[in-house]
Amino acid sequence: MNEQQLEQIRITARAIAQRARGDRAFREEITQHPSETLTAAGLPEEFVGDFLRETGLADVAGYSINLRCLISMHGAVQDYIY
Repeated sequence: MNEQQLEQIRITARAIAQRARGDRAFREEITQHPSETLTAAGLPEEFVGDFLRETGLADVAGYSINLRCLISMHGAVQDYIY
């Protein structure tokens, strides 16, 4: 994956995080069905664990956790959501 593709994924992740911030039903759907909801919103499956870790929206057990920043270049963004 090249840097341009990764940046497009980051843009998508930020848009999803922004939507979750303002849409309680969407946020709850993420917590109940994270993989299905996030991939339906356009996030590639391989980035679901990163998104959940950075936003704190769901238990990340069972997801592969990589040490890459998806939404922010500065790490966790829980305050962005809540």
